Amino acid sequence: MSPSAGKGPRHGPEASSPDPEPPGTSRGNPALRQRVHGRNLVSSEGPDLATVVKASTDIVDVVHAYVPLKRRGKTFEARCPFHEEKTPSFKVNPEGQFFKCFGCGKGGDCFSFVEEIERVSFREALEILAERAGISIRSGSLAGSGSRAREALKFARDYFAANLWGDAGRETRAYLSRRGIEESTARAFHLGAAPDAWTGLRAAAQSAGIPDKALLEAGLVVAREDGSGVYDRFRDRLVFAIHDGLNRPVGFGARLLGDGEPKYLNSPETPLFSKRRLLYGLEHARAAAEPTRALAVVEGYTDVLMAHQAGVQGVVATLGTSLTPDHAKLLRRHTDTVVLVFDGDAAGERAVERGVEALLGEDLDVRVVHLPAGEDPCDFVRSRGSDAFRDLLGESRDLFEEVVSRRGSGEAGTASRARAVDALLRWVAAVPSPVRRAEWLRRLAKEWLLSERDLRARLESFGRREEVPSPSPAKARTAADPRAKAEADLLRCCIQDPGALAGVRHAVRPEEFRTDGHREVYEALLESDDRGDRPEPGSLLLRLAGRTVRAEVAGWFETPLPRPAAVLRGALQYLRRTRAEEDVEAIAASAFATGGSPEDPAALEALHRRLREAKSLGR
Repeated sequence: MSPSAGKGPRHGPEASSPDPEPPGTSRGNPALRQRVHGRNLVSSEGPDLATVVKASTDIVDVVHAYVPLKRRGKTFEARCPFHEEKTPSFKVNPEGQFFKCFGCGKGGDCFSFVEEIERVSFREALEILAERAGISIRSGSLAGSGSRAREALKFARDYFAANLWGDAGRETRAYLSRRGIEESTARAFHLGAAPDAWTGLRAAAQSAGIPDKALLEAGLVVAREDGSGVYDRFRDRLVFAIHDGLNRPVGFGARLLGDGEPKYLNSPETPLFSKRRLLYGLEHARAAAEPTRALAVVEGYTDVLMAHQAGVQGVVATLGTSLTPDHAKLLRRHTDTVVLVFDGDAAGERAVERGVEALLGEDLDVRVVHLPAGEDPCDFVRSRGSDAFRDLLGESRDLFEEVVSRRGSGEAGTASRARAVDALLRWVAAVPSPVRRAEWLRRLAKEWLLSERDLRARLESFGRREEVPSPSPAKARTAADPRAKAEADLLRCCIQDPGALAGVRHAVRPEEFRTDGHREVYEALLESDDRGDRPEPGSLLLRLAGRTVRAEVAGWFETPLPRPAAVLRGALQYLRRTRAEEDVEAIAASAFATGGSPEDPAALEALHRRLREAKSLGR
């Protein structure tokens, strides 16, 4: 079952819409509201902005925009987007509104997820989720350069689309008609037209209050060399809007309608737009990929449009580049099988083989389709129909098998044959699965009449980078530091059994927590207890500033401790013993500062008393 992307009840009949003001928010809590350097960014009135955005956000919908989720009981699971794995260890808890990966250790709330997946700060994650929830923050202090650029990109997308369907877009609409692109397809993909003018977009943006700086940051205009102003980057072109995982415009591709160069032009690299990390049409294709776990990759924008128009929706395109490792990771989130579909010429065959190592490195099943000579996917669908295109995809061949067979019959000379073997062995070396590597070596040896032992020896010369996920920072910390483990155990017990906190708060002071983040968690628990609130994952995670501690706490909620009473006793005993030992050191340092006998007999008595206490606690 796939999670819903809509509003209202999101997880089945047992779920309900988020409470507009969940327990533990910062309303009426000045100490919490003043933490502007943490994660509570406060609006001038009412609850803090982060709380409002979080209450309007469903973490399942947010995660599912990037990773296909499957329901498992009361939670959802997927293969983790942050490290390589075959068995899903990434969990999303809709009730607690948090995620946790038990492979790499990452975890937290919706803000944590966006921070990690988009590689942005908390402030930027807040902007992203606020925009997604329809909450305007433009007038506040949060409206930084990133949000201004996004505003400019959205304005440009709408401006280009309006031009396409107005009088200025007559020639562009005629071109689309000649290519067989229907109006419904053009509107669904936000196609547009850039007018044949130097400052058409810039003038419209100025009228809408969007400054040149935002247009420059978005890559929509170019600064004049003489410093006299800016001019539109896209002019007299058919414009293709390019979106990210949250279906937000991040850039554009554009095709020149008349004569001139370059024929195709993309947005420049910006903090929001990177060709190596984006795939055209993925926002439409990912839903189609869920049942089959397969996606086809083509070369051109119009190839994607025509395939979707014909009902073959699991199709995406690169943005004029070869497939990159970032593309491979992006595809891996949504599919197990990639079918490479390229033009039926020598250039198309070369394009198939570029970037293959990246796909194999993600352990994707890579298959290939060769179109008839002189045709691209758009031409093929127009001339032969959607059924023929589906049949063609269904006849795809395993890429390694295809290349071994084709090259085996074409490589005659010893030197060229050796180079071809090395090229194929590089592919084999990229594959994580030892079973798959062994099968490919066997195929290559059989097809080319080579010794499998010799191939294996040559393969070792290329080496392999076996990537084993390193333990999470929190796990490594608690494994190496008994005090950190005792602090974590104590906090987990207080979360699991809020009644335990009443006794703990009289036994342990906040300043006794020495591990980064643990004191912050303890203080948040004490504040919740003062308000009479039970510690909830949503409010607690929102209170914490560090990514590492948020991931650690998310894991505590997901995996309760067995025998918490015994664990709590052990943790308290350890912390009392270490406190007594520290007191001993402090008294000794004070009493014997002069290097002689203590001048104060009372200090010596205190020293002996603490020594006896430390010894008794160590039993």
